[in-house]
Amino acid sequence: MNEVKSPSSKPLAAHEAFVIQVSAVRTEADTRMLIQSLRQNGFPAFVRNPTVDGFYRVLVGPYQDRESARIALHELERAGYKPFIRH
Repeated sequence: MNEVKSPSSKPLAAHEAFVIQVSAVRTEADTRMLIQSLRQNGFPAFVRNPTVDGFYRVLVGPYQDRESARIALHELERAGYKPFIRH
């Protein structure tokens, strides 16, 4: 079972965590720039490498529950992104 850490550092099984997808990006360079920008603004950003479709998924989280993810989602929307929650 894959484990990820929530922003509160409590270990979560991957299937228990909520993450927010901020973008799907084609190039590694654009991915790095977006991750850096998100982190500078206090978001715990990371990337999921491309699979069959060739897109890097830029994600924020993970969060322990949907409500925590929803709060972060609204902060990202206020920052100009069009994110969505993934479980």
